[in-house]
Amino acid sequence: MAVTARQAPAPQAHVRTEPSEHYLKTELFSLLPSRSDVQDFLLLGAFDGIRYWNLENRDHEWISPGFWRALGYAAEAMPHIAAAHQAIVDPHDLKNSTAALNQHLADPHHPYDQIIRFKHAQGHTVSFRCRGFAIRDDNGVPVRMLCTHFNLSADNPKEHELTEEISSLNLRLENLEAHNKILKDFAAVIAHDLTAPIRQTNMFLNFLEADFETEPAPSDSARNAIANMGTALDRMRRIIKSLHELYRVKAFDIDLRPTPIGAVINNAVALSKEYLDERGAQLNIAGMPTIPVDPDLMTQVFQNILVNACKYSDAENLSIDITVERDTARECVIVYIDDNGSGVPADCAERIFEPYRRLEHADEIEGSGIGLALSRRIMTLHRGAVYVDPHFKHGARFVLSFPDSADKA
Repeated sequence: MAVTARQAPAPQAHVRTEPSEHYLKTELFSLLPSRSDVQDFLLLGAFDGIRYWNLENRDHEWISPGFWRALGYAAEAMPHIAAAHQAIVDPHDLKNSTAALNQHLADPHHPYDQIIRFKHAQGHTVSFRCRGFAIRDDNGVPVRMLCTHFNLSADNPKEHELTEEISSLNLRLENLEAHNKILKDFAAVIAHDLTAPIRQTNMFLNFLEADFETEPAPSDSARNAIANMGTALDRMRRIIKSLHELYRVKAFDIDLRPTPIGAVINNAVALSKEYLDERGAQLNIAGMPTIPVDPDLMTQVFQNILVNACKYSDAENLSIDITVERDTARECVIVYIDDNGSGVPADCAERIFEPYRRLEHADEIEGSGIGLALSRRIMTLHRGAVYVDPHFKHGARFVLSFPDSADKA
């Protein structure tokens, strides 16, 4: 097809027209069906690699020769099957890119844009930025995947530095995961090894109490000492149990599934009934949405906050209000848990979420000091957050923020 030079139409003075396709864009797109040289330049010259994947038969894909040449392989010798390129992908990056791909296939608004490390034929690593989008049929079902690859390890030092930084961060993440496993195992060993001597000490304490039933009555100081020893042992048991829970929760495979939050709150209320009844608490619960959570772990979060309100609120007539709103700007669902007590001091708003850190003068209150720290860890695993609203003036307000989902039930 011959290309005829065209002049851009001169705009009329003082006339505002609606924007339309630029004539050069229209001309370029008209060249594509018939000009193989233009096609080759765009597909083979403008990128360091093109990948076109059959999602209906995932063994089949076509990868442009430039991709293999950048990695030191003979393009003509490489088969057009998915396993060929997957075999040289860094395992950690393959896991992440597969998860990102599945998100994109499920939701076209979720972009597929990954930095992936490949093993060069000579043994070193080459990083590519891989971007793509799914081509869908008339029913919206993804049938093909088109990806472009840009070599980040070639001539751009800034991009090379970024790739090295990402590799370093991935290594640190792997080290942190290993360190967390060591902490979890250590907590389990401590919990097991300390339980036995506590049990034995408690048994000896029971022997002393039994002796007091047959021997002359002990002094008040002796009775107080025995009672204090029993209280200390109970507290130590709770601390050991909570320590185990705090690190064990890291190992959970979170079972995220669409869950009515109202049902979760009802379960938490039932488990907190003893504390709520003791305080004569009045609960007001608004209608709640259905969002993806692990129902068991989320029940524990609400239970911890409800029990916390019962223990620390100084209101004579304790009232707890649970409401919800959707923040469309930040794409999150926010649940508020308010009580009408004296609130949390501003300088303690973060400290109460640290393990074993409690409010002043709280030593006499039953508990291990781990509930809110565990709640924050659970919310983090849900890609959410929990915090105290420092601007709430009518008591304490705990805020739970969840990522919003397409399910608006």
